[in-house]
Amino acid sequence: MAIDKSPEKLWGVGFQTKESFYEYACQMVFTNALPYLKNKLNTDAEKAIRKIKQQRSSANNLLQVADYISGAINRKIQEKKDWPEYYRFINDKEMWVQVWPK
Repeated sequence: MAIDKSPEKLWGVGFQTKESFYEYACQMVFTNALPYLKNKLNTDAEKAIRKIKQQRSSANNLLQVADYISGAINRKIQEKKDWPEYYRFINDKEMWVQVWPK
């Protein structure tokens, strides 16, 4: 999910502080991703996903990978000059990108 933070597209009380924007973005990701992850990873015999929690990426290598992926996609969406250099490692893995707001 990519969120366009342009002030003309993203406005309102909830977007005035970094904290409220972050909470909204996390809620949006969790709301969209959780049903998909539960359907793909959970079975009647095994529940691979029981809960989701937040962590700092500096303490978790897998979150660092997620940060890299989101950064590479963001560079592509913003059409940064060097986006292909970062995106080439993930281009064949991308399933879907939702840009919000449109």
